[in-house]
Amino acid sequence: MLRSSQGEEQCAAGTYSTGGANECSECGEGETSGAGAAGCSTCATCASGRYMISACSPTAETQCGDCLAGSASMGITATACDSCTGEGEYSDTDRAPVCKTSPAGHKPTDDHTNIELCPKNTFSIGATNDCTPCPSNGHSQPGSSACERCLTGRYFSEPDNKCELCPTNTYTIAGATDISGCTDCPPGGHSDPGSGYCEQVRMDEK
Repeated sequence: MLRSSQGEEQCAAGTYSTGGANECSECGEGETSGAGAAGCSTCATCASGRYMISACSPTAETQCGDCLAGSASMGITATACDSCTGEGEYSDTDRAPVCKTSPAGHKPTDDHTNIELCPKNTFSIGATNDCTPCPSNGHSQPGSSACERCLTGRYFSEPDNKCELCPTNTYTIAGATDISGCTDCPPGGHSDPGSGYCEQVRMDEK
């Protein structure tokens, strides 16, 4: 309050008085006050996960807004939220201070507000927006960080999504992408299930 010819008057916003004065004192730089204040307060900063809508002034406090999922901010004097659109980045909560990074076997959703498993027969080592298809002769379960290859004498069964033994009298040296890759033994040859080669029947064994 300040003294006047009409008695006491309230100090306006942006000024203050501790009493017993004829004039109100102005707040300093980086300070603010409401009407009738006995002192000025330091301007507030925005908390992490928020951004500054309007800066503090002597007559108004800092106004902050929330960052939504898919974005993040360390707050303080940030005037906008950072979009989590970098490689492998996402944010699954409002008011996130930083973007998260997708772990192995996952990728961010299209809107970068969550993560999802890499589909079957793809993989990711993490920190990437896309899952990589398995190379030829490879396969994987959903959410895999690497692909597997069928071993000698085996082929990949798509319905079961696993390696199975090549049938009797067929073989494969390096594994096969499907059962058609299990090669028939030549005439006079035979093999057990899961073989990498065929044995030839000697003429004197007949």
